[in-house]
Formats: sequence, C-alpha cells, structure tokens
Amino acid sequence: MASETEKTPKAPKSFLTIGPTLHYSHSNVQRSWLLAAALFSITCLLWSRIVTGSFWTFDFQAQAAPDFWRLGEATTAGTSIFEYPWQIIVLGLLMGIMAVVPVLIAQLMSFGHRFVFLLAVFFLANLPGFATFLLVSCFAVAARPLRFRSRIIAIALCMAPQLLYWGLFGAAKEVDTFSWGLSLAPWIFAWLVGMTVAGIVLAVGHYTRYKPGLTWIFTTTTLLLALGIFEGAVGFDELDYQFYVARNNPEDVTEFREHTIREALDETVNVAIKQKDLSMKKFVATERIPLRAEMKGEILIDLNNSDEWPAWFDSKVREEWRYKDRRKWLIEQYGCFMHPEKPWWMPKFVHDRILQRRSASERMPIALYYKAMVNEYSPDLRQIRQDDLLGFYCDYPQDEALPIWDDLYSIEAYNKSPESIEARWRLARHIAR
Repeated sequence: MASETEKTPKAPKSFLTIGPTLHYSHSNVQRSWLLAAALFSITCLLWSRIVTGSFWTFDFQAQAAPDFWRLGEATTAGTSIFEYPWQIIVLGLLMGIMAVVPVLIAQLMSFGHRFVFLLAVFFLANLPGFATFLLVSCFAVAARPLRFRSRIIAIALCMAPQLLYWGLFGAAKEVDTFSWGLSLAPWIFAWLVGMTVAGIVLAVGHYTRYKPGLTWIFTTTTLLLALGIFEGAVGFDELDYQFYVARNNPEDVTEFREHTIREALDETVNVAIKQKDLSMKKFVATERIPLRAEMKGEILIDLNNSDEWPAWFDSKVREEWRYKDRRKWLIEQYGCFMHPEKPWWMPKFVHDRILQRRSASERMPIALYYKAMVNEYSPDLRQIRQDDLLGFYCDYPQDEALPIWDDLYSIEAYNKSPESIEARWRLARHIAR
C-alpha cells in the first residue's frame, strides 16, 4: 500500500549544532565545564590586574566612551611592552586563552555553554568590545554551515572576528610607525597561541573521542605559563610601581608648578567693588588698591595657617591650584604601592607575604622619597606677595616628612640607596635648625 511504502519525513536539523563532548555523562561534562569557566575567569581577572592594576575595574558609565573599546592601551599602560618586551608574551598568552576557549566550548559542547565565558570577558576582563566579536565567532563555529569535517579549519575561519577586532582596535595611539607595528605583536602572538591550544585540544580529542576535561587542562597550562613568565620577567612589585609611583613623580605634577593668581584676584576685587557687599562685610577697605592688598593679605594668612584658600576666594580657585587635594591623592597612590590593601578573598598569610616582599623591593626607596618630597612642598608666600605667583619651595625639611626621611636613613634595606643621601642631608638640616 502507498501509505506503508511512504518514508517517514525526517525532522529538520537545528541550525546550531551540539558538540561531541555532550555525549558523555552529564555530571562529568558539567564538572569539566565549571572548571574551564573558573580557570577562564581567573585568566580574565589576571588580565585586568596586569593591564589596569586592579583585579576588577568594570565601569558601566565608561561603556559609551569611544576609546573604551580600544585595546592598544593595554600595550602601553603599566608595564609597557616598549619597556618590558616580555609583556608581549604575557599579553599574548592571556589574550590567546580568551580568544580561543569560548570558541572551543561552542564547538565541542554547544553555543549556550559559551555564555559564562563571554560574561567573564565582558565584566571581569573589562573587554566589552572583544566580547561582542567573540559572540559572533562562537555563533559561527556552532552553526551547521561551518561544521566542517576538519574542526581546526572551522576554528581558524571562525576566529576571523578576533583578528578583525585586533586589527581595528589593537594598535597603540599617538606613537611612531615602528611602535605602532610593535603594539600589534601581542595580538599576533595571541592568534598563534589560540590556534596552538585549539590544535592540541582537537588533536588529543580526536584520539580520546573529545572526552571532557581537555579544555580546562590546556587553559590551566597556558595560564600558569603566562603567570610564571610575568612573575619572573616583570613581577607584581614592578607592575604596582609603574601604576602608582613612576607616573606620579612630584616634579612632574602640575599642581606644584608656578601659577599666577593675578587675574582671579583682580576679578574678585572688581566683583567686590561692583556689588558693594563683600568689601563692607568682610573687608575694611573700599578702594581698589587697598582692597586688593587686604584680600591678598588674607590669602597669605590662610595659606600660612591652614594651607587652605579663603572661602570667599574658593570659587575662583582653579583645579591646578588645589595642591592640597593633589598631595593627598599622591600620598594615597604611594600607599597603594607601599602598603597594598588585602582583598577580601585573599588569605592573610598570602597578604603578609606580599607586604614582606614589597617592603624589601628595590623600588621602595623611590616611593618613600616621592612621598617625603610631596610633604616637603610648601607654598612660597613671598612669591605670592611680590608677584601674585603661586609657587612652591622644598628647601627646608617639614615635620610631616621627617619620619619618612628617617626610614630612608635608618632601615638597612634602604640606607644604601641613592635616595638615602637626600634623607641624610634633610635630617642634617633639621638638626642644624
């Protein structure tokens, strides 16, 4: 009969395929997937730590900034690849993991399993642009039209979005041609790392029938290799020094340079005379020249007594004149290097070890020297009185800096450093006063 001879119609195949790893026991698959996700998240956190100085710096408000999606800053921030060439290898290894592991998960498991990995790139590594391109790559590798017999060819083709992202956003800005080309080196190496990891995983998986566990094993290997190279060639002490100390030399701080206050003072005098209220309530003089002299005198008194601008003049004070706020901020930055805070998740003995190693760092005398010099800067009142010029002097030791100079002089680990010579001179001048 015709009805019996007719073939049963086949169900249409789904557009997104299921990988071979999901054919194994569900508990084993879930365990391996969770391990891979955890190690991948650690990779993203380590990336953030090396590139930004903090383990997590995600900011929702910064997502709309045009330069936020750029990757080139990673090559120049902190331990720049131009000063520390080993950073090319470290960044390449970490980026290689982030570029290929979600794609492998989408191919060997399913498109849905890649979700946690993309969230880690977006939030933990703080790379929303790269996460967007990764999404396209994962979708492509899980799609049936690109499900080739050769899985490595599919991986190579589907990593094209990553290459596009690196080409568009990976180069450093405002550098010469050679440096521009060199800034792309970490991402070229990242592609090689990603393809190598994918090739090994797929080659081993071909003989083990893609059993769960291959992805997290090779993720761990690559992550440990990156961490070992970074710690051996650069180190977290040097990283924190570059972030918190090297870029905050007091001699380069705008707030401690000369600034004229003449225009702001003249404008305040004009307003006082015109409104006829400030001069009557606050000052005795009503004529321009005496009033100006009286105002300047009160500015000098407040700066000398409290190191603050008068309240009636505060609205005219420019940002670069607020040296006291900058001094406080600089001291906090130096403190981040000298006494790093303990994260909530870090064991106490690990943090104690970090503090012990940090105190013995060869960069510590420089941080102490900068901190002492910041405390030494005082406004030159004579220069303000004569020329309406806000300037600073640091010729005489201040009481706030004496304990720091004493540390540089007396602590054995620091007293042979070049900075200790300055400390001895400062202490000698203090004793001679």
